[in-house]
Amino acid sequence: MPPFSAAPRRTGTAGAWQFRDFTGRAYSSSFDVSAAATPAELDAVNVGIGNMSNSRLMERRITDFQVQINPANPLNTTFDEAYATIDDVLFLVFQNNITGEPRYVGVPAPDAIFFAPDGETVIAPDAAGAAGSGGLLLSQAITALETAMGAGWVYARGYKQGIGRRQRQPLPLAEPTGNPGDAPGL
Repeated sequence: MPPFSAAPRRTGTAGAWQFRDFTGRAYSSSFDVSAAATPAELDAVNVGIGNMSNSRLMERRITDFQVQINPANPLNTTFDEAYATIDDVLFLVFQNNITGEPRYVGVPAPDAIFFAPDGETVIAPDAAGAAGSGGLLLSQAITALETAMGAGWVYARGYKQGIGRRQRQPLPLAEPTGNPGDAPGL
């Protein structure tokens, strides 16, 4: 499925500030900020909201975003297939071959073409695969992620996690022959 539809989108810049209390629990506060905000202005936000809290400001992230404005727009369709809900996630695991650090990229409601016939095992990426094949699409996504993560990051493996509807191999069915006997266990 394409990442965005042709429906109207809003773009901007968002900030997220994460706090941690004395018990170790985290809380994030997110809101849109001006794309023109300077590092000094964002540092002033750190001081301002940091001084208002008994918890410790642990993290600030500023990111550009694109948001589909209207989820009910007919152009924003989804598919009802084997893994159609966000309860199932295909995780791609990357590892930095310099530091050994792992990174996990979750793709919710993955398409069934990325799994072997057992419905659980992630297929191998295949850069030479046929157009539209799961192996080729997986290879293209992995290449894009490795490039975006920077030097040293390589794909290690993938796995499925979730509680959603699972694709299973159908069991062979056979009609019983004859009538069961009258005694128990016959």
